[in-house]
Amino acid sequence: MNAQQEGVYKELVALNMAMTSDRALVEAATGQALSPVEWTGLLLLLLLLVALFAVLPGGTVLGAAVAGVLASTMVTFMVLLRRLDRLRWHEQVTIWEPTTRLFRSMGSHP
Repeated sequence: MNAQQEGVYKELVALNMAMTSDRALVEAATGQALSPVEWTGLLLLLLLLVALFAVLPGGTVLGAAVAGVLASTMVTFMVLLRRLDRLRWHEQVTIWEPTTRLFRSMGSHP
């Protein structure tokens, strides 16, 4: 191995160590649920945006349709955020899917 290859290898190892520590920080941050104050702030922001969408159309049918789509998209994003906060998807992915696959691979119904 020449000097250039050793330098690249050392950089890759250092980058891998930095990524490992960053991953631990991300996992710790995403493992925490949103506080009631954060939820209150998000819901107030949602209400403000929906109220602004309500006055957006200006009396046109197209504007009303666009406002309705925007408002429903915002509500959908909030519902998705709530589900992610409660980590229901995590339970499904880490517990039920592997168990179901195991039983099906054995020819049994889970």
